[in-house]
Amino acid sequence: MGEFANIMMKDYYAALQYVQDYFMMDYKKFISKYFKGERAKDIDVNLTQSKYNELFGSLSSIQKEIISDKESRRIVVAAGPGSGKTRVLVHKLASLLLLEDVKHEQMLMLTFSRAAATEFKQRLIQLIGNAAHFVDIKTFHSYCFELLGRTGNLDDSDEVVVKATQMINNQEVEPNRIRKSVLVIDEAQDMSGDEYNLVKALMNANEDMRVIAVGDDDQNIFEFRGSDSKYLRKLTKGSDARLIEMTENYRSSKHIDGIKKLISQGKNSQAIKQAKAMLAKSPDDYIAHYYLGKAYLADNRSELALMEYKTVNQTAIFGIDLPELDFRKELSALYSKYHLHEAALKEYLLLTKLEPSNAENFYNAGFIYDNQGHPEVALGFYQKAIALNKRHAKAHAALGLVLYRSKQLFEAKKEIDLAIQMAPDVVSNYYYLGKILKGNKDDGSIR
Repeated sequence: MGEFANIMMKDYYAALQYVQDYFMMDYKKFISKYFKGERAKDIDVNLTQSKYNELFGSLSSIQKEIISDKESRRIVVAAGPGSGKTRVLVHKLASLLLLEDVKHEQMLMLTFSRAAATEFKQRLIQLIGNAAHFVDIKTFHSYCFELLGRTGNLDDSDEVVVKATQMINNQEVEPNRIRKSVLVIDEAQDMSGDEYNLVKALMNANEDMRVIAVGDDDQNIFEFRGSDSKYLRKLTKGSDARLIEMTENYRSSKHIDGIKKLISQGKNSQAIKQAKAMLAKSPDDYIAHYYLGKAYLADNRSELALMEYKTVNQTAIFGIDLPELDFRKELSALYSKYHLHEAALKEYLLLTKLEPSNAENFYNAGFIYDNQGHPEVALGFYQKAIALNKRHAKAHAALGLVLYRSKQLFEAKKEIDLAIQMAPDVVSNYYYLGKILKGNKDDGSIR
């Protein structure tokens, strides 16, 4: 803005050209045209030291190399499982925006699922704030539907990529809708011939566009619909392409097994230390966060465990190393311990779906609804718990209290009597039985 004002004072028409170039030119060409020598270097460092450290401080040397590459027109990253590819892509997007001043509207990221697109957007928001909302992160199909000017349905989704590619090649799309200076592709090994042709069409329409593709050619889950890792390899051909291998697995099963063993042996401090070492190399590794949380739990540091579990809950993909059922049981118990009832309720409701035969899940959900002032909802959950386990004393007692409060004294007494038979040591049940019997004296409803 200051540079614009300076030019405006000298030459009105030159200032108008400056504005037009700012929005239309490639960033490097714009800088070289308007900022010479040391001024260009000053512009290149436009971050606070703390934000710079957040972007680069915890990255491995190979990850830093990928993010700091500002010259290669095509960067193809061969990323093995657990190597931190999601982290690299998110930090690369942030670096493009903050360090290279690539404008939001000039950037496009394509993925193969809405879940992946959502995850990338959320992580980018965590890193750079609300500016991330303006970055286009879309699936191949949603981007093509957008170019065609309509919403998608199953009948025409198979052809939408082909049609959009044809429109680009035939120059039937307004140039400003496809004018991009950076294209980022996630899981590029899953590209089919149609999707590769779309990428080539975008590259041809944007002569100076940079392409950053990340994939693992050993993992191809869409082979049934024509995807082939050869299209990822095709992007590595040419003098302007650079292949970078990122194969170190920070989520190595050896590391995880070692942490599990330490926890089972009661060596919690060592387990915590090992999990933290994994996170120092890959801070977004949700498996390491999970086992750090388990180690904290075993060490009776439940508040720290809850912090780790919350982190896991935001990004986890559940599997062998992270069983969802166990995780949700542990997380719900932690939420309940710290009286985070809304969060606990969400977990218990999920547990009723994951483990529908477990009466305890229904009882816990009912208990929270009851305490929130929704006895009519709680009643259904208590009844379901009893249907699954007729000897669930706590559910009988809780149901008896709901019925007592609604003046159904006869039914309430039956439930409390059953609770006393099953758990004769629970003193509170006798107290409520006394209240029910006193209520009977007042209205004579129990015979």
